[in-house]
Amino acid sequence: MRILFFQDQTPLGDRVRARLLGQGHVLWIVRSGDVSIEHPGAQVSTRSEFLALKPPPGRADLLLVATFPWRLPLQWIAAAPIALNLHSSLLPKWRGAHPEFWAIVHGDAESGVTLHHLSEGFDQGPIVEQLAFPLSDTECLGTLCEKMADAAVQLAERAVSSIEHGVSLPAQPQPPVHPLRAPAVTDQDLEIRPNLTITQVRRLLRGCFPYLKAWFVQEGRRWWVQAGGVVKHVALVDGSIALSAVPDQNE
Repeated sequence: MRILFFQDQTPLGDRVRARLLGQGHVLWIVRSGDVSIEHPGAQVSTRSEFLALKPPPGRADLLLVATFPWRLPLQWIAAAPIALNLHSSLLPKWRGAHPEFWAIVHGDAESGVTLHHLSEGFDQGPIVEQLAFPLSDTECLGTLCEKMADAAVQLAERAVSSIEHGVSLPAQPQPPVHPLRAPAVTDQDLEIRPNLTITQVRRLLRGCFPYLKAWFVQEGRRWWVQAGGVVKHVALVDGSIALSAVPDQNE
């Protein structure tokens, strides 16, 4: 099968790509600037670079997005008879860029991966299938991303097999609710503030580890939470928490 494949540098994108290539499918890969692989396709570092990119000649059988930083315009969605997206949440909850982080920070009891048809609306297309799993009290961003990758491989394999055998994919409309959004994580989202509780800070730390760094301000400077640093006691609403931290060298 000829597949137009989109990915960012995530375990989900890497694992789904590897599985499809291992099954003998032909992939033309559009990847973000931090994904370095030797394979036919294009590497784009900015949104303007991506929007200037044109679909390759020839008709693909499937377009599949496995985490990608920018919304696909209609010219790409129309480049294959079926266009699908693997999203790291149980849609319609946590539409947006970083659903894994927000699920942990908000203390969700479960999460999962949704395979859905692409549409003009961001993460709003009809659902093909979802895989759900519980989130433990010790879940961190790293362990959750691994679970997401495993679930995404299962969903992608089933969808590709159905297409190869001429089986129509389901297209269940998403419930018409106002969902929680999962915006791109900003520096401000990673700040440990005095108005947070100990539980909220622990969730934030788990939502960061090991890919992001939380921070706080003490003694007039910024401190990054990092193993091997000095122990700093940070005052919160319901007590204090001891954190290993290093000072920001750029200040």
